[in-house]
Formats: sequence, C-alpha cells, structure tokens
Amino acid sequence: MINTLLNSIDDSGNKNDKNILHQLLDMSHSYNLSQKDALVEICRKSLSLLDVDQVFIWSLSSDNSTLSNIASSIQSEDGVLEVHQKDHPHYFDLMKEKQFWTEKQMEESILQMSPFPYRLEFRFGNGNDSKGILSIRSSTKREWSKNELLVLPSIVHSIMLLIERESYKKLATIDTLTGLSKLTSFLEETTERMTKVDETMDTYFIYLKIDLFQDIQDVLGIDGADEVLKEVGLRIQMLFPEPYLTARIGFDHFAIYFDTANKPQMGERYYERVDDALAKKIMVSGQEVYLTYSIGFSQFPQHGENAKACLNAAQIALNNGRKKFSRNAQTFYTPEMYTSKSKDLLTEMNLRKGIEANEFELYYQPKVNCNDGSVTGFEALIRWNHPELGIRGPMEFIPIAESTGLIIPLGEWVITEAVKQLSLWNEGHRINYTISINISSRHFLHSDFPKYLLKQLNYYKVSPARLVIEVTESVAMIEYDTVKERIDYLNDLGFSVSIDDFGTGFSAFVYLQHFPVKEIKIDRQFIQRIDCDEKSLGITKTIIDLAKQLSLKVVSEGVETKEQWEKLKSLGCDEIQGFYFSKPLNIERIEELY
Repeated sequence: MINTLLNSIDDSGNKNDKNILHQLLDMSHSYNLSQKDALVEICRKSLSLLDVDQVFIWSLSSDNSTLSNIASSIQSEDGVLEVHQKDHPHYFDLMKEKQFWTEKQMEESILQMSPFPYRLEFRFGNGNDSKGILSIRSSTKREWSKNELLVLPSIVHSIMLLIERESYKKLATIDTLTGLSKLTSFLEETTERMTKVDETMDTYFIYLKIDLFQDIQDVLGIDGADEVLKEVGLRIQMLFPEPYLTARIGFDHFAIYFDTANKPQMGERYYERVDDALAKKIMVSGQEVYLTYSIGFSQFPQHGENAKACLNAAQIALNNGRKKFSRNAQTFYTPEMYTSKSKDLLTEMNLRKGIEANEFELYYQPKVNCNDGSVTGFEALIRWNHPELGIRGPMEFIPIAESTGLIIPLGEWVITEAVKQLSLWNEGHRINYTISINISSRHFLHSDFPKYLLKQLNYYKVSPARLVIEVTESVAMIEYDTVKERIDYLNDLGFSVSIDDFGTGFSAFVYLQHFPVKEIKIDRQFIQRIDCDEKSLGITKTIIDLAKQLSLKVVSEGVETKEQWEKLKSLGCDEIQGFYFSKPLNIERIEELY
C-alpha cells in the first residue's frame, strides 16, 4: 500500500515525505523493535510527516466499550489513558459510522480532553471489525490536503501490520484455552530469569498434572473437559501470580517456575492452601467435578544446567511418583530417578532387539507330588540370555515388557516354546508331564490369546490338558466379566487355569466363588514360615481345606526345607515346588536329571 502511495503523491510532495513513508514501511516489518517502541516511532514519524502537534494510537477493547492509549508522540495525554463508551457514546457512534472524522463532528467533552482543539480521527481495523483509532491533533486549524489524506491509510496499514504481528506472536506463545504461556514461551522466560540467579538463590520448577484427566474428558466430553482446563488455568494464575511464571505445556500438564529472589511472601502453609484451592469443586453443566493433581519438583542448578533440563527433571520426578501413587503424588527429583529412567529405556531398546534375536530361553522348575516326591510336571520360567550381561531374571525385564506392550510377543514366544517342549516329550514318551506358563493380565485378556494357544497346540499336536495357564489374582480386578468369560472358554477347550500367588490379594476368595479355576498356588510368603509361625500354618491349612471342599488342586511354591514339605504333606497339599527339590534349570539339565 505504501509503495502505491509513493507513486500517487504529486509533485507537491517532497522527498522527505517519501523517505518518512519508506521508514514507516520498514518499521512495520522490523523485528528489532518491540510493538510498543515501533508504534511510538510511527507516531513520531507521522508527527513530522503531517506537521502536527500530537499523534496518538488508541486500541479498542474486544467488547468495543473502551479505547486505551497504546502509543503516542509524547509520553501521555495529560494522564488520560482510557476513553469509555458510557462517558462518550457519541464518539463511539462516530467510530461505527465513519472511516474518519474531524473535530466538527465530535462532542465537546472529548475535545476538552486535549489542549489541541483541531482533530482528525482515523479508524483502523479489518473491514467493519474496528481495532482502534489513529488520532491526530493540531493547535492550528487545518484543511487536510489530498496528499495528507492519502498518507493516513498507509500509516494505519503500518499500525495494523504491527498489531497483527503481535497477535500471531501471542497465538504462538499463549495457550488460547487457559491464557497461560505455551512451552516455548515459558522456556524463553525462565531462561531469561535464570540468567539473573546467583548462588545465594534457590530456583524451583514445578511440573503439575491433573490425575486421570482422560477419564474426566471421556465422561464430560471435549467441551466439558475444556471448561475444566479453563478453570484450572484461572486457579493457577490466581495461586501463582507474577513474578511466578506459569504455563500449560501439554494436554493436562502445567509448569510453574519461581526463585527465592522473586518469590512473593505467601506466609506459612501456603502450599497446603494451594492444594486446597486446586482441589475445590468445579461446576460443569450442573455436574460437580473434583480434581486431584500429581506434582514433580526440581531445582536449578542442582538438577539441570538449563530450564529445559530442570523441567525434564521435574517431569521425571512426577512420573516416578505416579508409579507408586496414581493420584496425589508429590515427588522431589533425585539423580537416581534419571539413572533408573535411563536403565529402563535401555532395557526396552535391548528387549526389542532380544526378541528379534531370539535371546530368550525357558528354565524349568519341577512340580512334585507332595506324597511321594515324584515329578508331575514343570513350571516354565523365562530368562533373558543377554549377550553382554549374561542370564537375567524376569524381574529385570518383565515390568518393562508390561508397560511397553512387549509382553504380548514375549508371552507368545513362551507359549510356543512350552508347547514345542511338550511335543518333544511326547516323542520321548514322557506323556505325563505338564508345563505351567505364567501369562500376564494384559496378554490373558488380549482378543487373540485363545486363538494363538489353539494354533500352537494344533501345530505341535499337544493336548490342552498338558498346558496349565497361570494368572495372578490381580487380573480379576481389571475386567471381571471378561475374565470370567475367558476362563469359561479356556475350560471348555480343555485347559486348566491356575491362580498364582493365591492369598496375597483382596480378590482371592472371589476367584473361588465366581471363576471356574482348576488349581491354586499358595504364595511362598505363607510357606516360608509354615514350620515356625502358627498364623502362616493356620492360613495355609484354611486355604488347603477350602480347596479340597471345592475340588481344586493345591500347589505350594517356595518349599526350601524338609520340615516345610512334611507340614504340607500333613495338611493334604497336592503338589509342591521349591529349591528343596530343584532350582529352575535349563532344558539340558532337566533332560539329564529327569
């Protein structure tokens, strides 16, 4: 627009005017000046270009009720920084009806606000969407020339470019839903603040997450969840005002920064009051919503050399706490958490490679007839034959496999290897042995689990009765009806389902009442003290007696002494296993011994 204007200015326009217009264009595209400074420069250049006494730029509020002075060629207009529609309705009507107007159309009350009586007001905006006013003041009466009137739209164009640039910048740095900073802006602000921190100051990062927010969104819907997030954003701004720095950095994730140099004096028990305020109910469409939050804390420079590292440390602390508590976790970062996280990640990467490279093998622990000590079968226990670390036990990798979903391919590998071994024993006429395999809750409930079992049994021509499926009590806490249907189906196919670690969970006797299991395994914690502790003996006897009444087989694991064996035999236990008979062995040793 300014280039077009330069060509249209007639010969009466001097070279200086054109130079000023070029400068206006340059300023509107300059990123070296802040919006405020650039607008002030436009006012000053316009002052020279139009040969007037004052130039002001006023911004119109979103509800069109207030004009605020955002820049001027002087410091202030005698203290007048805002003009309100309720005080000057005629002026606001002019703004709706006209593109520009002079003092002749303006009410006296507006003119009295300035010592310069002669005015030219020029509205700017996008079409009918007004954004503000360019106000030009003069001490002498003016007749505006053609060139001067041509200049005004170009000045306004420069102003709009700056305002729109700031709006785009705000969209990039401010979360529109909550009004909090976005992650990039938060890191920039904290980095700048941290340059002023000395060794006498404490600097903190707080990583806050709404607990189980996805469940809340599922119930309330997206709009309802947005209302909750808006309210949480407002509460965080209220509870952590400047000089705290706050941000929404993810779906339901928030960050807070402060240092002791800038931390307000909030008094005793401040953070307890913060917890109380955040936990207050939120009303959404007549529904009361109560939230809990989990929080991770870190410090600079103890836990990171920059803002990003410290925020990451606070997130690691949060995640570490949530492993122990699904709600209300509050955890301070320690370096050991990073070490553990790194180890877990390395384990996951190696686990994927290990599955592809077939680095796993099954070890077998004998299950023994409690009456005569004869071997009836084996429990298959997975081991990782790591190329660098050697044989690793399941506790070093099964939790990672569970959390990453690798437990499914790992479980399928166990099924295949166990069924293959049963097939080999068939050929060797060891047709009486059974193999028990441990199946995770996640795998047990997977839709393809029964189909995979049948596929392997059919391929290797093995009877389902020889493969015992062991699950823990916790599986019933996930999907009760689905678990019952799955056990019924496996029973119909001819499998036996065994409850591992029986007696350690709240659901133990619910299993016996509702699920058609064939076997229970008494957990080792009861067996280890059965020969010296009356309570352990009493619990074990009760479980065995109850199992007998329900026609269930009872297996006791963790038998380490002859005295424990004798006690279990006297109680009528069916089968036992433990180090007294044998530790888990690889298949080569099993073949040698049995």
